[in-house]
Amino acid sequence: MFERYTDRARRVIFFARYDASALASSSIDTEHLLLGLLREGAGIAGKIFKRNKLTYEVVRGEIEARGRLQAPTSTSVDMPLSPEAKLVLQHASEEAERMDASHIDTEHLLLGLLRESECLAADILTSKGLHLDHDGTLRWAARAPRAPGRVIRLTSTAVAPASPPARRCACPRDIGIRP
Repeated sequence: MFERYTDRARRVIFFARYDASALASSSIDTEHLLLGLLREGAGIAGKIFKRNKLTYEVVRGEIEARGRLQAPTSTSVDMPLSPEAKLVLQHASEEAERMDASHIDTEHLLLGLLRESECLAADILTSKGLHLDHDGTLRWAARAPRAPGRVIRLTSTAVAPASPPARRCACPRDIGIRP
């Protein structure tokens, strides 16, 4: 199932499994995938999070505040993906195909989370200012009252207008990070 995933994306799934266990969940859900992305901290998604000061601790605290905490489950217990998490991975695969990427990496997982707009992870990301515009451009809203919002040119064509847009590369320079 994870043959097309980069090592970073596989680590995200591994970390998500660990966090699901630590949060006493019976399945790996979208919030665990978000925690996995933050814990991995590499790739384009990691750079986006670091640049905008979104940390694992902040998101974990928000998840804990929104749910009931129980005793952690054993890491040896088989833990399936929730239906929402499966959809996120499907969206990530579609995003990689749309970007002509041969592998699924962290940026595709991030776009997949945001495309599944009704999930807890997307709700947390949106509350922190990250969202997909109507044209599929990833944006991070400004935190300071007078500061302009940041445009991150990591484009999801899944929500693009009817006419097919030009494909954009998700390169570090497109998100304001020097290589």
